[in-house]
Amino acid sequence: MNSGRGKCNMVAATVLAALVSSCSSGEQGIAQPSDSEDVSPDRSVTLAPSSSGSIGTTIDPCELVSAEDIAQYGIFESEAKQLGSARSCFWQRSPEGRQGVSTFSLNVRDRESIDAVKDVGGGLVAGEVNERPAVVAENPSSGSCTVAVKLDETSRIDITITTPPDRDEGSCQFGQDVAYLVEPRLPELP
Repeated sequence: MNSGRGKCNMVAATVLAALVSSCSSGEQGIAQPSDSEDVSPDRSVTLAPSSSGSIGTTIDPCELVSAEDIAQYGIFESEAKQLGSARSCFWQRSPEGRQGVSTFSLNVRDRESIDAVKDVGGGLVAGEVNERPAVVAENPSSGSCTVAVKLDETSRIDITITTPPDRDEGSCQFGQDVAYLVEPRLPELP
């Protein structure tokens, strides 16, 4: 019997429960923006899809999160990159203040839906982020986690946590925190 696989399934079930539930009671868990939270217009994306048909082409991943948004986790610096067909923004926690390493990325995939998310060893868990379809893929061998959030039928944004700011919290929990921060700033589902 493979006890590692059972452990992955238990983690996947926990992640699904966390994605589907909301934390409005003040309990610890996924941070959801309240209805009264101010989302500054300079980071809110509401453009119509481009001629290519994908909403994803209107999104700059580096504009979705500011240093202030994630200040509770430390001082991060961002860098825009092209990663294969994805437009990406990589965030790394600065070594200032003797902080441990922490990295994550936002990857806009204009031609890949959430149905194309690959199982990287921990299974795929379907759920929602603020009622928007999402899929979680955890990699148990590397400790990384991706929360893929639907943009439209042909595109998605991946929040990939390589190293969480708090190793006890886990990559998928931090990925969900970032997903709930990013989701209100995405274009509405068509």
